Order: sequence, then C-alpha cells, then structure tokens
Amino acid sequence: SHAAQFSVSPLPVRWGAAEPASRGAVVATLAHPQHRNAIGTHNGPYAIYRAVGIAKQIIDPSRPLDLQSTEPVVTIGPYPSWYNADAIVALDPWGAMVSAPDSALSTAARARGVSVQPSIAISRFEARMPE
Repeated sequence: SHAAQFSVSPLPVRWGAAEPASRGAVVATLAHPQHRNAIGTHNGPYAIYRAVGIAKQIIDPSRPLDLQSTEPVVTIGPYPSWYNADAIVALDPWGAMVSAPDSALSTAARARGVSVQPSIAISRFEARMPE
C-alpha cells in the first residue's frame, strides 16, 4: 500500500534465526521509509484512526508513540516453527514482544535509530460454550 516508501536497502531480516535480535526487526514505519522492510503499516486498523487524528490536527505526528504496557498479557512460545525459515512467511512471531522493556530485538533496533513497534497482538480469551 506504500510502495514508494520502501527503502532500496531495507533492514535485513534473517527468517529462521533462533534469537529475535539475530533475526532482526520487522519494520513497517511510515516515518522513516529508509528502515522499512515490510508491507503494510504498524498499528493495523488503528493506523486509520491515527491518520484521521493527524489530518484533523488532533494528534501531533512527531510525538513518539507511548508503547508502555503494550506487551502481551500471556506468554506464548517460542516454538520450533519460529526458527524454521520455510515455516514463517507472513507472521512475525516475536512481533508482540518488541515493546517489552527487556526486549533484545527492540533495544538493538532502537539503538540504531529504528522505529520498532508491535506487529501483532496477543490477547487472552475465555469462551464458555453451553452444551
């Protein structure tokens, strides 16, 4: 959707790496197109609301996002398929953990000036089905 904003030399991603920092961050920022290595945008459907807020001058586009307390409410993985470069093609399994304060993936990327944001969300759901 933002083909003109891809970098000619995007940040590398080593699918199949056993550690998030070795794998590299999936970056879909629109603010720094030279870092982009993904199609789409961070924030998913929320990006529409942010864009409208910016257009209406309600949100300052230069204000950094506050990602405090956005880490997953439950822990999943890692699973062996996360380290298989042929198994993951459209999902960033570590994408929900980049906002955690101790995230090696985001710490390494942010040290290089890269805007790293969650690319997936993990929620908890409990369903009670009547029989």
